Amino acid sequence: MNPRGPRVVALSKPTEKEMDKWYFQRYIKHLQTADGMTFFDRSWYNRGVVEHVFGFCKPEQREVFFNQVKDVEKMINSDGVHLFKFWLNVGRDEQLRRFLGRESDPLKQWKLSWTDVEGLQKWEEYSAAIAETLERSHSDVAPWTIIRSDDKRRAGLNAIHTVLHALDYTNKDTKAISDIDTAICGGPGIWNV
Repeated sequence: MNPRGPRVVALSKPTEKEMDKWYFQRYIKHLQTADGMTFFDRSWYNRGVVEHVFGFCKPEQREVFFNQVKDVEKMINSDGVHLFKFWLNVGRDEQLRRFLGRESDPLKQWKLSWTDVEGLQKWEEYSAAIAETLERSHSDVAPWTIIRSDDKRRAGLNAIHTVLHALDYTNKDTKAISDIDTAICGGPGIWNV
């Protein structure tokens, strides 16, 4: 893959102007045209989890999100866009270890936000919001792939294998693509096991 092609989009808190627009609009405009690739570092699923847990959205706004998300993803898919939804699941102990490492490393401190730290104290609320989000937004058109990510290397490889197995491309050699490790990568059923 040519590294100049993909884009990473990590949207910050919506501006006042963006808050008055259709929720998905700020994300949709970042989708690439043919042969392009966009990686969303967090996505519209913030509405289902982070915004809900921290009270950044009203319950009615979250409900509208759930009522629209499957249709939005179906429309995206019907236009030929391959949509991969990965939930990188990190255990509580590993999450704490990573946060402590970021806190003490001046080169990684930027990765640690207030919501990350506060989120550890809201583990149960996060877990409930994640479970509900996975249940309400998983579909045949846009299924969730859950990847247990305590081991970053194995998680990354399984994400890559998932994409490579799913796409058709010139000179694809299926024998060269490793199998997906179903012990750490699968559907929503493996999320909280």
